[in-house]
Amino acid sequence: MEADPESGAGGELLRLAAAVIERHGLELVELRLRGSGGSRVLRVDIDRPGPRGVSIEDCQRVSQALGAEFDARDLLPFSYALQVSSPGVERPIRSADDIRRNIGRRVRVQTEDATSGRRSFRGRLLGAEGGVLLLETSAGATLELRLDSVIEARQDLPF
Repeated sequence: MEADPESGAGGELLRLAAAVIERHGLELVELRLRGSGGSRVLRVDIDRPGPRGVSIEDCQRVSQALGAEFDARDLLPFSYALQVSSPGVERPIRSADDIRRNIGRRVRVQTEDATSGRRSFRGRLLGAEGGVLLLETSAGATLELRLDSVIEARQDLPF
């Protein structure tokens, strides 16, 4: 979180946001406070593990709940715009938490080392274990890619 040093409430804000979001069956991915003066934006990224992800309605409900909680506690002593959204399909899948949240979703993966003569893969993310990323191919086979060879992994949505 990028917080305003003047506020001194960054940790409390983060804990409160996580608790409110969890009550809605979602997870806090990231909370960022940007800008200065009258143009500050508090951006909150939320997600739901698994293929379903986050809906616009989820974002609206969480935005209303967070706004009410933040205003009631007066944690931010300045005006700000609150933005609640999903992390987005272009957000890289990097951490163990990112992998866990994206299990069941279609992903595309680029690797440094070739596996079966290829470096680019698409499939449904099954998870990771023992340093290996597991993908289910369109043919139903399980593909194992070494995590230390993964250059990039992102959601793969059909257009």
